[in-house]
Amino acid sequence: MKSFIFFALLSSLAFASSLQAQENEFGLSDPFGLPIDEPVMLNNHWSLGLTYVSDDNFKYGQYNGLDTNGFVLDGGWNYSAGDDSKFWVTSGTDLGTGNREIMLAMASLNGASYTFGYDEISSQFNDTGHTPYHGKRVLSLPAGWIAGAETSQFDQSLIVNDVKNGLKRRTVEMTLRQPVTRGLWTEVGVTVETKKGTRIKGAAIYFNAANPQAVTLPAPVDQKSSEFRFAAGVDTSAISVTLAYRALDFDNNYPGLSWENPFASGLGTSVDYPNGIGSVANEPDYQYQELNFSAAYRFSAKTRFTLNGLFGESRQDGKLSSYSVNPGLTVPTPLPVSDMEKPLSTTFFQVAAYTNPISHLAVNAHYQYKERDNSADRHAWQYVRGDGADQPGPEFSVFNRPLTYQQDQFKLEGIYRFRNRSSLRVSYEYEAEFRNFAAVEDTEQDQINVKYRFSRWRSFSNQLEWNHVNRSGSTYEWSRSFFQLLAVDLINQIPDDQRWINHPSLRQFHLANNNGREISWRGSYVPAEHWLLRATASRKNTDFDKSTLGLKEDLETSFNLGISYLPSDSLSIQTFVDHRRRQRSQMGRTFTGGINKPANVISPPLPQGSDPARNFKVREESNSASAGLGVFWEASERLTLDVNFTYLRVDNDYRFAANGARDLTDQALPTADVSLNEIRLDLKYSYNANLTLNLGYQYYDYADNDWRYDNISTVNKLLTTGQKNPNEAVNVMTLAMTYQF
Repeated sequence: MKSFIFFALLSSLAFASSLQAQENEFGLSDPFGLPIDEPVMLNNHWSLGLTYVSDDNFKYGQYNGLDTNGFVLDGGWNYSAGDDSKFWVTSGTDLGTGNREIMLAMASLNGASYTFGYDEISSQFNDTGHTPYHGKRVLSLPAGWIAGAETSQFDQSLIVNDVKNGLKRRTVEMTLRQPVTRGLWTEVGVTVETKKGTRIKGAAIYFNAANPQAVTLPAPVDQKSSEFRFAAGVDTSAISVTLAYRALDFDNNYPGLSWENPFASGLGTSVDYPNGIGSVANEPDYQYQELNFSAAYRFSAKTRFTLNGLFGESRQDGKLSSYSVNPGLTVPTPLPVSDMEKPLSTTFFQVAAYTNPISHLAVNAHYQYKERDNSADRHAWQYVRGDGADQPGPEFSVFNRPLTYQQDQFKLEGIYRFRNRSSLRVSYEYEAEFRNFAAVEDTEQDQINVKYRFSRWRSFSNQLEWNHVNRSGSTYEWSRSFFQLLAVDLINQIPDDQRWINHPSLRQFHLANNNGREISWRGSYVPAEHWLLRATASRKNTDFDKSTLGLKEDLETSFNLGISYLPSDSLSIQTFVDHRRRQRSQMGRTFTGGINKPANVISPPLPQGSDPARNFKVREESNSASAGLGVFWEASERLTLDVNFTYLRVDNDYRFAANGARDLTDQALPTADVSLNEIRLDLKYSYNANLTLNLGYQYYDYADNDWRYDNISTVNKLLTTGQKNPNEAVNVMTLAMTYQF
């Protein structure tokens, strides 16, 4: 929570017994520091404001709570006081909006402290759509609904319920810190968080890929998480040790969602409207416990070590959902187990050493280990496919695959500061990963980074950075998923040359072999008095050199230029321009249908699954350009004016190219464009030493023609909410006063 972090920082500055992390001349994080005895100055005030929003919106007010047309009365306060032995502060911000926050904290110079905080965060998303559904746990269609095989056959006059697409999170947090003896302390904390609202969720009723009936649903959200924390530590001039325990309990009031099938699908009377019922699972209830420790030891004035570790265990709480909620389907075989019998454990360990062996040279070494161990047993599940038919026989069972992940990471870094005030930083990082139940189980990655900061020459300063990443994987076993997932009886019925799920030419994205190179430059220049120019440029290219299908290349370039002009103490002008481009190339392959398409047969005549003449290339290009201008003018000792203008334009193009098959034609997707124009004016008038008046104006103009909204409202087999692209022009005016005391 923001208030807690803010106060924790303030209290660390206020207490003479606190230790502060600081950086030395090499930029190394030092877990030890010196006591801080300078007083903390806080601004005591209260404020009251009235804001007017011209239109309902969801993009401008997505996170600030100003998404509704009309007036908002807002206010806040900040008050602190203390003496030689204790200190306390209380504050409230944005009390009239959906993002209000209240904080109370007290502390004494002997190290004891108490904090209480409450805050709300609202998230408003695209709510321009409509739905025929009503209800919460079970979504029902309106009376008189007439089903159809396609959405064009539905009665649109029954799709009139507004979609409420937004969430509100409320958090209460309390923390008590108490010293035991000199250098020894304990801390106890409790956090309770709730999240309520509605979010859009996709689901479907189906038997196989040939007959899906999909829907977008207004899914209710009602979640609660309760956290307890306890920590104890000791801090001395040479060593710092902390042990901590954390327990979390998560409850979901809607662990599952059911809905009526609006389609007449032809799958039978038990599946079609009005008897068909579909279901989808949400986040399950769970409990999590964690034990962690951290230690830092100063071996000498030039060498120090840090050690961190964590062990966590989560366990799903509650029974598993049944194979289907549709009472009309025949499900003779129950679930193999009724709940998750075994927990999921997480292990983390890190050790680091920092040393300055000789003058001007620093050397850092890090080792890190991560493990996620899923110890669940494997079972054969006779699952009901998409609530679309009776339970299949045991030969169609699928097996769960408990995923385990391990990572070892080692990094060595050297930093040398030359006498001419330039510096060189060189690092090497090695990473090894293991994933079970994956087409590529083992991967290795080498990364080299070189950063050189040039010595300042006249009015120029420059920094050049080069980064190289090489990732390689073990043999791509394209049939592994097939054998791990399906029952033996089904495997035996399928010919050897058709036993595949992942195409043999397809490299999985996050496990793919690739080579990445990145070079970046940043510099600054002072051409004359009162002027400052800053610029950055970068180019990053990732080549998936072992891929035949899937992602092949990813190229990113960027450039930014900022100019500042400060002709006097009362006037400053800043402007910037920024351009970014991303180009991605991906290969795909089409099939004309039919059952016999073994992908591993490569001799002529080529079957569909291995015919490179049916390849096509998708080239995605995104260009963004932005610019801004800001002016701050102190007209007098009492009057200041702050003006800012921002412009943003993003173009996304998708180009297709076929490889030679006569029945494949090039067809590009529509261009998706985003634009934003924003103007902010803030006029501040100091009536006297205590009272300040603020007059603010903001114009927010956002437009988006992304085809993923408007152009999918009439898909035959998908009942959408009909959401529209954001196209907002909002005027916001604020009048506020602040009284300092």
